[in-house]
Amino acid sequence: RGKCRVKVENGFLEEHGIETQAKNLSPLTDCERKFLTKRQELEGYRLACQARIQGNVVVFVPEESRLRKQIVRKAATERTVDLKPAVRKYYVEMSLLNVAAVAWWLEGN
Repeated sequence: RGKCRVKVENGFLEEHGIETQAKNLSPLTDCERKFLTKRQELEGYRLACQARIQGNVVVFVPEESRLRKQIVRKAATERTVDLKPAVRKYYVEMSLLNVAAVAWWLEGN
């Protein structure tokens, strides 16, 4: 319903020391086009839940999009994330007899 609406700031923001541009976000999605008016698109509004960050960007969160007290992060921090994928690759050695049995099973016999 567009509750995560934010406005992208453009230009050099001296207070943050960065250049921020709307082009540093992924292209507008169909979902965003559904919930944003043409005027909002032209004014630089995006849906935070849909836009993907691809570079430096600063956004303004309008009052209607705020749920709680605002938290402002002054600078990005580098973090280490431990990945735990659901799928893993294993090396398995099988005898020719086992390979034939697996092939037979995969063929639906």
